[in-house]
Formats: sequence, structure tokens, C-alpha cells
Amino acid sequence: MHSGGNPVVRDSAGRGARLGDAGSMKYVIAALLIIAGAYLIYCGHRRAGSIEGIAERTGKDIANAFDGRIRHPHYIVYYTGGGGLIAVGVWVVLRKQKA
Repeated sequence: MHSGGNPVVRDSAGRGARLGDAGSMKYVIAALLIIAGAYLIYCGHRRAGSIEGIAERTGKDIANAFDGRIRHPHYIVYYTGGGGLIAVGVWVVLRKQKA
């Protein structure tokens, strides 16, 4: 039984942290960022292999060859955004807590 406030969660080593503390919230935020990033990469991979993605890539290749401008398919944005979210999630986990 606890005396009010947030409940204490203990890990396997017996260290405790109150739920809702900034230390435990950073792991929740990091996990959400990493999951969202992985989902974006998954969506980009599915789009790249779909008929729409293949047609888009072919159209961009033809347009690039015609006028020399650099274009990229939309699934590249999914890959880049997903990688960015995963990188930020890892950064949130690895950064030091300010005392």
C-alpha cells in the first residue's frame, strides 16, 4: 500500500521510479517516436513495392531524364521521416538527465 501520489514501479534490480516522473516519461516518448518511425518506414516500403509506387518511380525517372531536374518518389519521404523519428527517439533515450 502506498501513501498517495503516483505508484512506484520497480525494475528487476529493485530500483524504483514513480510513474509520471520525467525519467520514466522520456522512455514512453522515445518508444512512441521509435514506433511511429518504424511505422513510417513500413508504409514507405509498402508504397515502394506497390503498383502506384513503381509507376511513380518510373514517371519520375522519365521526367528526370527529360529535363535534368532531380525528383524523388514520395516513399523516400516516408523513409526519411521514419529514420528521423527513430533517430530522435534514440536520442531521447540516450541523453543525460539534467540534475
